[in-house]
Amino acid sequence: MSKPHCNTGFTLVELIVVLVLIGIIAVAAFPKIGLVQSDSYTTEFRDRLLNVLRHSQLQAMQNTTGSCHQVIIVSTRFGQHDCSNNALASSFTNDFLGVSETEATNANLAISANGQAITNSFDIRFNALGQPTHGCTGGCTIEIAGTLTATITIEPQGYIHR
Repeated sequence: MSKPHCNTGFTLVELIVVLVLIGIIAVAAFPKIGLVQSDSYTTEFRDRLLNVLRHSQLQAMQNTTGSCHQVIIVSTRFGQHDCSNNALASSFTNDFLGVSETEATNANLAISANGQAITNSFDIRFNALGQPTHGCTGGCTIEIAGTLTATITIEPQGYIHR
């Protein structure tokens, strides 16, 4: 009596299925993995600027004391300010209020407004209806450029979006 042969291993179909799945994952994931570090600053700054603008807009709309709420944007960073002067603080106690000088140096991004490089500062204020005033009365577009370019648009009616 001969012993039955016990074949171990993978079939050709199983190997092909695994290779196809690995190929699909590689095509979808690898391009993003290479850009994670460089894109993260651009998207993080865009999202933070979006939040700072919306926060200032809400403060202006809820304002009952007549205080001024503004966002100051310089060539590499931005932050919320109380309108006492146009000097941007070097750091912020809360990240949602702006970008510190250290973060801006590490990120190496450039910010422009309405297609023009910002030389001194660009400030945006909001009225009680949430509409932009001062530097952005008719609406404006802010671009944050790194390896990619992220854009924020402020409509004349006050709608702030990417």
